[in-house]
Amino acid sequence: MPPGPEITVGAAASLAGLAPDRARALLAELTRGHLLAEYRPGRYALHDLLRAYATEQAHAHHDGAARRDALGRVLDHYLHAAQAAAVLIDPYFAPGVPAAPRPGTVLAGPATAEEALCWFTAERATLLAVAPLAARAGFTTHAWQLAWALSTFLLRRGLWSDQAMACDAGLDAARQAGDTAGEAHTLLLLALGYARSGRSDEAAPVFRQPCGCWSPPAAGTLSRWSPTAA
Repeated sequence: MPPGPEITVGAAASLAGLAPDRARALLAELTRGHLLAEYRPGRYALHDLLRAYATEQAHAHHDGAARRDALGRVLDHYLHAAQAAAVLIDPYFAPGVPAAPRPGTVLAGPATAEEALCWFTAERATLLAVAPLAARAGFTTHAWQLAWALSTFLLRRGLWSDQAMACDAGLDAARQAGDTAGEAHTLLLLALGYARSGRSDEAAPVFRQPCGCWSPPAAGTLSRWSPTAA
């Protein structure tokens, strides 16, 4: 099922392993049948009860390998699009090129920096759901690379709590997998978030700590912090 509140044609096509035109036709059919709602052009959502039913059907009719392949394709779709958008906004901040996408993944992304900012704005809620989903499913590299790409936008917009949540997901995934590169990148992101939000005293020790030695603040103090609450 879609990882966020809305899904686009490209993401739906990647999830189902279909060509975009076929996915678009099926989405239109579901919308006419009132099983989906197109609240904005090209962006579809479904009721929570229908989402739960669809999830049950996916487990009933597709084995674990098929479901994991579908999840991998949709994660590839979001990661490659987010990476492309991040490079347009700040080409020197991106951590590197993601691995090649799985067959059946639809690659689509913005063409200009302005379009990239609009894309991140539209996909923000979905991407914030995608990063922890990737972490829970064991897609470690996707989790921290999504956090990095998304941070390009969130730090620019001053969305400190969102950036911390994305980094928490990437850091947890990297540590569980023993991925020191991913851990180092997400620790840097957390430190940058501290520094840019004016928490320099908390940023300094995170910048200096080697991987495996830093522990996050007590539960809730990082993810729920915001300038208005300080």
